[in-house]
Amino acid sequence: VVENVSMFESFDLRCSRPGQPELHVEVKGTRSGAARVFLTANEVEHARIHYPNVALYVLSEVHIEWSSEDVVSASDGVEFVIHPWNVNDAQLRPITYEYLTQGA
Repeated sequence: VVENVSMFESFDLRCSRPGQPELHVEVKGTRSGAARVFLTANEVEHARIHYPNVALYVLSEVHIEWSSEDVVSASDGVEFVIHPWNVNDAQLRPITYEYLTQGA
């Protein structure tokens, strides 16, 4: 059973099968290659806590057809899966910081 939980969880898909551990899948899509994706702090923390029952699914090189207002369609793409997904600190790059202007 695959359930989309992206609206209320810090991961996208909950996969279950009788007698097997639940698998949490983080899904990323990109028009570029699969060499880099952006993760939130919550996504990283969730993956670390739930390892080895987590997977990262990337659909890269997605072709998008645009209209003047919205995306019309997305097609094609190359699938890349890491399972189990063990977040490696050496592969994380900080790209933004929060600065507390009123002290800590």
